Amino acid sequence: MTHAHALRGLGLDGARRGAPLLLQRTDLEVVPAVLDELSTDAGRRKLAASVARERGDDGRLRLYQPVHRTFHLALVEAFCDEVGEPRVDPRRVESAGLVVRRLGRGGTTTEGWMRTENRVLGWKALAAAQLERDPDPARRPAPLRAGNAEVTRRLSEAVAVEEVAETVSPLFVAPPDVCRAAGRTVLFGFVPLSSAETSEEPRTPVVYTDAEVRELLPVWVRTVGTHAWAQDREYDDGTTSGQLRFLETIGFWDAAEVMAALNGVTVRYGSPRWQNGQQVWDRTGRLGDELRAAKDSLDAPARRTTEARQWTVSSATASAVMAAAKRLLEARMAAARPGVGRFDPRNDRFSVRAFARLKRCDGCPPELVWSEPSEPFAIVPWYEAGVLPPVRVVLPDATPESLRKLKPSVSFVTPRSVADKMAGMGLKDLTEGKGPSGGGMGLDWICGFNIPIITLCAFIVLSLFLALLNIVFWWLPFVKICIPLPRSLPREEV
Repeated sequence: MTHAHALRGLGLDGARRGAPLLLQRTDLEVVPAVLDELSTDAGRRKLAASVARERGDDGRLRLYQPVHRTFHLALVEAFCDEVGEPRVDPRRVESAGLVVRRLGRGGTTTEGWMRTENRVLGWKALAAAQLERDPDPARRPAPLRAGNAEVTRRLSEAVAVEEVAETVSPLFVAPPDVCRAAGRTVLFGFVPLSSAETSEEPRTPVVYTDAEVRELLPVWVRTVGTHAWAQDREYDDGTTSGQLRFLETIGFWDAAEVMAALNGVTVRYGSPRWQNGQQVWDRTGRLGDELRAAKDSLDAPARRTTEARQWTVSSATASAVMAAAKRLLEARMAAARPGVGRFDPRNDRFSVRAFARLKRCDGCPPELVWSEPSEPFAIVPWYEAGVLPPVRVVLPDATPESLRKLKPSVSFVTPRSVADKMAGMGLKDLTEGKGPSGGGMGLDWICGFNIPIITLCAFIVLSLFLALLNIVFWWLPFVKICIPLPRSLPREEV
């Protein structure tokens, strides 16, 4: 005789819950500590105190990432759904796991992190019929078949079989002695709350509006008409509001379409004069070519300064520049924008659900049973403080006796091209925008550095900049907190 089975959260406090029990632990040896506590009544009461309970301002449960040195375990029990609810024989658990699912905006959809054999698909919405299907497509029931080929074809069309798998984290059956002591068949596993995986599916393209592109473009190419630069002011191609650096940053120099459109702008240099009834200038040029020349001068030891006095932008040229810039920006964004990370969005809500495959006595495929989903939770961002004290870094004493004991602990192999540029680099030249003046011995070098001293220097510079920027951000009370140590406390006991 067979009977139904079920999974539910482990009831440490006597309460019965259908969802997995989520623990929050900071032990260095999490699993041995949890199994030890499961083995005794006193330990189970202690274990109940480590149930995840922290909530945000919105009342939502919050779980920490491993970067906070905090781990979350899911505990469930497998039992027979009959009078007395006897526990399932641990040997009947063929395999088990848990899935982390994302709850769609508004809570109307549930999404699973899906993949094929060779591709990560990312978050995909699950239909109601898919919420309790086997995450492994190879373990799902075979397609419906009939004796008639036409009926079989129509059935296949009506019941499509997807070869898409849902990402699973394993659940493990507690050792037999622990299950006997607890009087339950306990399954446990870590809840994954961080991941380097990103979706390989194409993202929805980012589309810039005309207003956004117009705002990004320099004023001297987005405004139609003839414009004049003041006679008493020099037009420096390299410093005009950082426009050239902006163009360089987004890669306009390598975009032939944009540079061709910029060449529709005529730039005039020098002082105008009349000749044969026409106004002439010392020199005229096309803006795209002039910007390339100015860019080249930025990389040269001596920067080129010109006196551009007038330029003309036609309506067609302004439209061509904006259209080319828009296409380039969207292409650059598509290339630079990574796929959606599994746990990237900070405001997403998630839930955990456990499942187990139980061997049947009649030789049929294993029975798949699911727990209820956990309550929705948010993942604490990596930059927020955790529950443990901060990591401690001990700086060396800044005394001659202490510093003499320190030796270079890391070395850099410096090619002669780098060494020669560094030898000819002066602070005065850098502040004036000049490149390295050359020099050096034309040799490759190995340069050793002392990391503890560099750390000390970085700490001093960091403190200075924190105090300086505090004028703007007023963040010092939150960034730096110093507590004096009692003189009676030996430093090695800190």
